Amino acid sequence: LGLATVELGVQSFDSGALAASRRGYGPEQALAGCAAVREAGLSLVVQLMPGLPGDREGVFEKDLGLALAQGPAALRLYPCLVLAGTPLAGLWRAGGYAPWALDRTVEGLAQALLACGAAGVPVIRTGLAPQEGLAGKVLAGPMHPALGQMARSRALFLHLRAALERAGASAARSLAAPRRVQGEFWGHGRELAPDYAGLGILPDRVRFEDREDFVLEYS
Repeated sequence: LGLATVELGVQSFDSGALAASRRGYGPEQALAGCAAVREAGLSLVVQLMPGLPGDREGVFEKDLGLALAQGPAALRLYPCLVLAGTPLAGLWRAGGYAPWALDRTVEGLAQALLACGAAGVPVIRTGLAPQEGLAGKVLAGPMHPALGQMARSRALFLHLRAALERAGASAARSLAAPRRVQGEFWGHGRELAPDYAGLGILPDRVRFEDREDFVLEYS
């Protein structure tokens, strides 16, 4: 009938997070749903929602690994937000839920982008898309209009830092980077400039060129 892709709002494969969020299913059902899509010969997209009620250290990383193990064509990553008029808002007001802070969210998403990139799985959305009236309904949580940019910029920084560490280099001497990353390289509001300076990557040492790869010279 022309259907090619099924997108599953799994949100988490963790039994504790699913139960605390009242999702109405467990990890077995989520995994079975992914398998059913694959067995039908359809393309699978998995949605994950880090920071759900019941979240604990390491849950998102495990969720990400399980999602990638399902052979998805793509992932969407939607950090949990507290919206007015929802049961979660009541839980938050009562002190029973604390959403992820923005800095933790950016770091977690950046690490996820690196893992997905290594697996060859694109992330087709990071954070909720802007919708009319949505901002006024968000009571708490890592809502930011540049969240995707911040996560991608951080992921690139972590990638380059790891490259220097693998080379055993103390600092970079120069960097040639693809022109396509120029708008996001230094981070939102140039927030990553001090971090790059710590690696020896200063504005006068970076060249943006019509290329697809990165060339990092180091001492």
